[in-house]
Amino acid sequence: MILPGDNSSISGKTLVIPMIGHPVRQVHMPGVLNARFAGNGIDAVMVALDLAPPALPSFVHMMRLSANIPGCVVTLPHKAAVSALIDEVSGSATIIGAVNVIRRTADNRLEGDMLDGWGMAGALAANDVAIEGASCWVIGAGAAGTAIALALCDAGASLVWLSDTRPGRAEAVAARFALHGRSMLSAGRPPDPAALSILVNATPVGMDGRSSPLDAHGLAALAGHCCVADVITEPVDTPLLKAARQRGLRTIGGNAMAEMQTDEVARYMGFDFDR
Repeated sequence: MILPGDNSSISGKTLVIPMIGHPVRQVHMPGVLNARFAGNGIDAVMVALDLAPPALPSFVHMMRLSANIPGCVVTLPHKAAVSALIDEVSGSATIIGAVNVIRRTADNRLEGDMLDGWGMAGALAANDVAIEGASCWVIGAGAAGTAIALALCDAGASLVWLSDTRPGRAEAVAARFALHGRSMLSAGRPPDPAALSILVNATPVGMDGRSSPLDAHGLAALAGHCCVADVITEPVDTPLLKAARQRGLRTIGGNAMAEMQTDEVARYMGFDFDR
């Protein structure tokens, strides 16, 4: 058994699960997943690996040939790029155009899926935030934002707005969603913020501890029943969440989303937790 903070039990038999990103200082999942491994007597460890984008193809090749790496977790900025380097992606990951978890099969094939949306939808449900029939706004049309928008659509949201600072990006996602039967997704900012039930920041804005994707005027336009969520895990309390709470709004941080994904990530790689 590997105990949290104790590497004396790591041996040549230990399964190693990298979490790749650039940077990785903000990631939350390794600590949570390693505690799960320890609590279930599983000889495995997750290690965050700061991987610059040019090294991504070499990492994927190494992973394919490494017998003690059953899979990996993928975070910014690799989610879209890595999906083109593996052998198979799930249906939802195909719509999204990115993956955040990969598993290696017995014949060294690499399969990928996208669980960010599942994690945020789970965090909302765990905090008694109803998605069905809700009007939602997702800020950021990158991999995480697209995944969250898809999860909200599939969970029964009546309307999902998706915005991005890069021209045409949200529009391209909306067109792709429409081809797959998700016509409730609209590109752009919602014309009536007061009608929103859920707002999600799916951008890195706020990682510096100072900036926010929504100014005070934008927050003031939200109704009191709106829940404000953020995908950022470090800092835990982003400027957006602080300002929303000062307005009396419900908030959900990125760590809640990451923790909701943890068991599902492990199951995808073949682990099963019984407690």
